[in-house]
Amino acid sequence: ALSICAANGFLESLRLLIVYGAKTNTQNRSGRTPLILSTYNGYKEMAKYLIQEDDTKESFESVDEDRGDTVLIIAARKAQTEVVGDLIKHGAKVDTGNKKLRTALSVGVKHGQEDIVDVLISSGADVHKTDINGNTPLLLNALNGNTTIMKSLLKAGSNVNKQNNKGETALILAAKHGHLVSVQLLLNEGSMPAICDYTGRTALALASSRGHDEIVEILRAARAEATGKTEVAGEKRSNSRESRPTTAGRMRSSGGIRSSGSVKDIRHSESDSSDSVEEGETIVNIKNPIEVIFLSKEKLSTVVRFDICDADLERDALYRPPGRGASGMTIGSLRVCDQEINQDVVVEDDDDGDYNNVDEE
Repeated sequence: ALSICAANGFLESLRLLIVYGAKTNTQNRSGRTPLILSTYNGYKEMAKYLIQEDDTKESFESVDEDRGDTVLIIAARKAQTEVVGDLIKHGAKVDTGNKKLRTALSVGVKHGQEDIVDVLISSGADVHKTDINGNTPLLLNALNGNTTIMKSLLKAGSNVNKQNNKGETALILAAKHGHLVSVQLLLNEGSMPAICDYTGRTALALASSRGHDEIVEILRAARAEATGKTEVAGEKRSNSRESRPTTAGRMRSSGGIRSSGSVKDIRHSESDSSDSVEEGETIVNIKNPIEVIFLSKEKLSTVVRFDICDADLERDALYRPPGRGASGMTIGSLRVCDQEINQDVVVEDDDDGDYNNVDEE
């Protein structure tokens, strides 16, 4: 009877039942408590009344069987700001996730609930929590392009270069979906335009493929600025060819490139593409700056990006980590001019962290 009253907004009848001993923490067959039912159906006054009951507080973490939502998540989805505030005030946990591991903050962000997002952040909600797809609230917001929420998340310390399970950053998603203001905001906050997703596509490539011309121009300018800074730093380095520790920005060849029936070695130019190399060692110069982008050691793949001075071709290559405890990473193959180029180019890593083997997808 209590569930029927809650689902239909019969507040006076519900109060009478509680006076005569009805328990407010009971659940129906779908796992829904009276508080969940009243919140889901938009009966705000009833929900606020139920929150005050001692029995109800025991059911704050009860979940709806369909989505696994707590009442706080439901209130965030339904834009019930006062109910969200009352729940938190009476002890509801802000970072509990549903079946998709989405918290009230993630759900509020996804549905564009600006006031609720502010309440949750001010109540200590974790802006770094990821859902089942590896999306943080910032990544979910990038899909919608709500700059007010984006500013709140960035102010709270969200990682602008965090990637989801597909390797997508907030910048990639915002560029892909044509959110111009969001793209500019993310760039201003330090988002890296050269990062690729796990198919090798940058924010620039995705924006271009979808015809977002203004975003393309912004990303090109941002990348040119970043490249210019790298080149200036490179000019200050010594041109000495003495042995130096190999870092994430240097490459060495452990094999060669097969082109036009002959095999020649690649050697990395340490200053710029005009540096001389020993005779017989190279037929393809690698332009500086070489961009070695380690997306995440926890992820399954990483992108090594570099420019090849052969008809000014530019390509992306995905590497597969060779094994746990390995000190280097190997690029398997690179395709240029529709001709398969087999190579073993090892990128040394400063860190001896563990890497899991990755099967080719």
